[in-house]
Amino acid sequence: MVATQPTVVNMSKNKEYTSDSIKVLDDIAHIRLRPGLYVGGANSTGHFIILKEIIDNSIDEAIGGHASRIDVTISDDCRSAEVFDNGRGIPHDKHPKTGISTLATVFGTAKSGGKFDNDTYGTSVGTHGVGSTATNALSSVFYAESYRGRKTASVQFQRGKMLGKDAKIADSTTKEKHGTLVRFTPDYEQVFKGVPGFSIAQIEERLSDAAHLLPKTQISIVHGGTKRTLPSAGVRGILQDPNAYCIDFDFQVDVGGEEKTANLSVAWTWGTESRNVSLVNLSRTSDGGQHASGWEGALTEFLLERCKSKCSSKEITDTLQYALHVSHPNPQFSSQTKEKLINKGLSKAISDAAAQHLKSWARKNASAVDAFLANAILLYEQRQAQKDLKAALKDLKTTRRN
Repeated sequence: MVATQPTVVNMSKNKEYTSDSIKVLDDIAHIRLRPGLYVGGANSTGHFIILKEIIDNSIDEAIGGHASRIDVTISDDCRSAEVFDNGRGIPHDKHPKTGISTLATVFGTAKSGGKFDNDTYGTSVGTHGVGSTATNALSSVFYAESYRGRKTASVQFQRGKMLGKDAKIADSTTKEKHGTLVRFTPDYEQVFKGVPGFSIAQIEERLSDAAHLLPKTQISIVHGGTKRTLPSAGVRGILQDPNAYCIDFDFQVDVGGEEKTANLSVAWTWGTESRNVSLVNLSRTSDGGQHASGWEGALTEFLLERCKSKCSSKEITDTLQYALHVSHPNPQFSSQTKEKLINKGLSKAISDAAAQHLKSWARKNASAVDAFLANAILLYEQRQAQKDLKAALKDLKTTRRN
């Protein structure tokens, strides 16, 4: 058989490569063309994230002590949402760079927002200034109101394009003296074509995390004519174990060559299997990261030292269950969707700081620690015995063959 060379088809051979071939997209057009870069895709993940981005803005207001109430309303068909917080409200005045109101700028321009200014938000989950604009761009209808003083500013978009030249400002007709309301419908016709709607369970999980960690903020979900205010029980509430061990401490992190204070709060126990939840500034990091590895490493090293090489890390972590929250002044994530925390050096900073607190915990819970280590040592011995038995049986089979 004579080998043949593969045929290379030049799809552009009849098209001249000129400056016209280079496309320059505005922010909105690029987000709509490549939603995966901004919200994880035109799928159920991205569909939830565009709501989460708006919720996160309200949560950031609460973290800063500006909002005492957050209400999230989901339509009966689960295909549109409204988020309200009684925070400061987005400014109404003209933005110096865009020449339009700050309200319209925040939702219509990528890489805009207050999260770049540490004086505006000392700690926040939003860091890239893209999320709200992405929600707007990927919605068929997007509407926002901001209440400041006795004035209400409102702006409306369709598929990311503003209706009118700027936000409208009028005397307030609402009882709310300050705050922000956002109402939107995802673009099911052109973007989220196969997504049926929002998952109430997924939204409730997000809001429940925030409610547990923000005891001074009333957080409610409204759906099907029913309003439910979510309980607050700290990290133990997230772990869903009121009897879990818990420690909370501040530690120092480097932010641009300057030392800043961060905080870790963790609840843990041991069950029948491994389970963990990690959060940064009240947002879950599904892939963990530096904060999770730092905590697990600290606890494992601490207990391994006390079992005196009679057990391994496997016996400690196989059934470890924990909920971990880190409050950080400058979190760095692996992507816009914030699945993994990647701040360099954070793992060691947490591990070093946790060591002293674990010593105090062990003194107060000496009998429980001794009981756990005794069980870990026993499990280790059983596993080693099983390995030895398998090895002996394998040697026996080999001997019989020979």
